[in-house]
Amino acid sequence: EEVGAGTQPAVETYTFLTPNSSPNHIRLYNGSGLWSNGDEVMLISPEFSDLTVGDKRVQFFAYTTTTLPTTLIVGTTDKADTSGTFNPIDTVTLNSGNHSLHIVDVDLASGYNGTDTYIALAHGMDAAFRTILIDDFTYTIVPSCNPPLITTLGVGGTGTTSASVFWGANSDG
Repeated sequence: EEVGAGTQPAVETYTFLTPNSSPNHIRLYNGSGLWSNGDEVMLISPEFSDLTVGDKRVQFFAYTTTTLPTTLIVGTTDKADTSGTFNPIDTVTLNSGNHSLHIVDVDLASGYNGTDTYIALAHGMDAAFRTILIDDFTYTIVPSCNPPLITTLGVGGTGTTSASVFWGANSDG
């Protein structure tokens, strides 16, 4: 039910703007800000029966349409809807206009409780009229060695039978 003037919050498949990979992305929109304390705008995954092992990682591309600080809270929940208990793991600050990669470990060392079976991405509700766009969500086991970030891996000095590969100091790996 809408209270006062304004727009309603939404979590929806969205084809407008530019997805990281076509044809769409997910939009989290918090609306006019006329929400009650404790209201949530949240995207909840299907159930992951192996999440309780405590060795998982999620990664996704996301951005906001505003130039103002906008956050997305990555966590877990025990139910497939907002009636469950949301347990935050990490908060990411989103950039405006371009998808950027976000990697969050959902393991015991990161504060995962070991019992929830759903991943939840919650709108930070920083201010009214904030859109968050999410694309290319993946769920994997935390690798024993992180791969290099794309911006720190490269090839130089190529010859007919050799090449120099570099892995920069700012890599996650």
